[in-house]
Amino acid sequence: MDLTSFSDQISIFMERFKENIRLFLEKKEIIKERDPGLEEHLNKAYYEWKKAQNYFNNATEPELIEHATYLIGAAERKYMYLLRRYKEEAVEKVT
Repeated sequence: MDLTSFSDQISIFMERFKENIRLFLEKKEIIKERDPGLEEHLNKAYYEWKKAQNYFNNATEPELIEHATYLIGAAERKYMYLLRRYKEEAVEKVT
């Protein structure tokens, strides 16, 4: 395992940890449930894309490689779509 994939795994772990803490605090009614914004969706899509890339890098069977390729494509398209929307919103806020 190279340092890049380890770093990606740590980032994914931290995002999941933060999400689980938030869900716990909402369940205990310590904080109110919030509507996730576009930026949060964008961040999640980025981590899904990285996770798919990591899956591809570790796949060994032809069927799993094909599956990983599909996941990368889908995650990348989702991320690019959200990134475009995020940029459009930023431009609208400026004007």
